[in-house]
Amino acid sequence: MKVLLVPVEAQKQLEAQRKKHLSATAEQRTESLIQRIIKFAKLLRINKIPVHTANERDAIAALAHIDINSRFEFYMALRTNMLMSQKYRAAFDILFLQFWRIGVNIPKKQGGSSEEPDEKDSSVDKKSKSPEDEEGNPKKDSKKLSNQYDEVNVPTYSLGQSLRERDFELITPLEMAMFDEVFRSFRITVKEKLGRRFKPSNKGKMVDLRRSIRQSTQRGGEIMNILTRDRKQTCALPIYRTLESAMKLLSKKVQFWSGGTDIGGCFDKFNRLYGGKLRKRNRILVILSDGWDKGDAELLKKQMVLFKRGFRKIVWLNPNLKYDRYEPLCLGMSTAMPYVDHFLPCHNLKTLEQFIELVKNI
Repeated sequence: MKVLLVPVEAQKQLEAQRKKHLSATAEQRTESLIQRIIKFAKLLRINKIPVHTANERDAIAALAHIDINSRFEFYMALRTNMLMSQKYRAAFDILFLQFWRIGVNIPKKQGGSSEEPDEKDSSVDKKSKSPEDEEGNPKKDSKKLSNQYDEVNVPTYSLGQSLRERDFELITPLEMAMFDEVFRSFRITVKEKLGRRFKPSNKGKMVDLRRSIRQSTQRGGEIMNILTRDRKQTCALPIYRTLESAMKLLSKKVQFWSGGTDIGGCFDKFNRLYGGKLRKRNRILVILSDGWDKGDAELLKKQMVLFKRGFRKIVWLNPNLKYDRYEPLCLGMSTAMPYVDHFLPCHNLKTLEQFIELVKNI
């Protein structure tokens, strides 16, 4: 005997089944998204960006307080909780764009999209996609999981080496963001010398008699502790500037572009204002110019003579050396060449590395 359900009861049963299915799907999507965030954190660590387990937990917990359909809010939730220092900001943005595959620009608040954080293979995927197709599913074999990052085109630091021979004129804005981290590896170790002035030091080998006597007045004139001092270092390394801040500073200092350069006049001003302090026989002078001079050649020659007498070596970096047929025949360059010790190109990272190696060996 068959019992036929009335339409109302059938509708309730179908509604209950639908809710159960949606509930299971939501749990799967949430779990998959969490796995994707964990993989993203691992990718950051692979690329030398410090991310701790606590950062991962905070990022996952933040998802409950944002609109998951907003790319901007999703980006800010991960960046706020995973980025421990702003010096890794450029690398974080590039890895975020590539891993979550959202294009070439970081999401904006005004232009925030209502789409999902990842259109193609994000954990917030379409309902038609089966759980077996989800990335990070435990049914996947371990070999594929271990090679998961090979399938994602992410410009890591190792990939930054591919930019070494790329001309600076051909660098895209996205690739330019990587240069801050690449330039940090361009370091020249400078041996600091000891000056004539002294500073208090617990590890110093010289007795600081004045401080010791002054301290003894607090104990009735009896010296209880013998204080020491050491010589101050005279050569301190300059504070590193980011590429963006350096370019902004340069644009403010330069009054005009592409109008020719009065190289001799610039050198004359340098020697008058700073020459007495900066010209030292233990220092290297680095000049960055294409050599096209619109000024007086005799004035340029006179200043180059002062440079030759005042500096240990003169290195001239000329971007035009990237051309095979280039020769320093223009008036400014031909005038300065007799006083230049090293004439080098500077149009890509590879040439800058060669320049740094030269300086280290001088």
